[in-house]
Amino acid sequence: IQEIYPDIHSKSLDFQNEMKDSIRNSREKIFKELVSLGFEVVRPSGGIHTLFRIKKSLKLSLTEEEIVIKLLKEHKVFIHPGYFYDYEENGYYSFVISVLDDKKDILEALKLLKSICLQ
Repeated sequence: IQEIYPDIHSKSLDFQNEMKDSIRNSREKIFKELVSLGFEVVRPSGGIHTLFRIKKSLKLSLTEEEIVIKLLKEHKVFIHPGYFYDYEENGYYSFVISVLDDKKDILEALKLLKSICLQ
C-alpha cells in the first residue's frame, strides 16, 4: 500500500476538488433561492448544511417538527427542524437543509415550505 499511496493520493485530490466545487455551488444556489423567497438565512461559509428561518404565522399552530413531518409524509421533502442544531428562536420557524440533496426540485420544496409556514 505504501508503494501505491502517492498514486491514490494524487487521484483523490481531483475528486476532493470536484466535490468542494460542487458543494460550494450547491450551497450558493440554495442560499440565493432561500433569500429570494424571503427566508432569513445564515450565510454559510462551509459545511454541507444551510440554516434558515421565517417568522411564525400567528394563525398556524404547527411546531417545526410537525411541519417537517408534514413535508416528509405528504410531499417527500426532507429537512431538519432547527432545534436539531441548536438553531431556534422564539417567534420563528427555523430549519436546516442539506446542500447535498438533489437540487432539481429544491425550489419547489422551499416554496411549499414557505406556504405551509405562512398559513
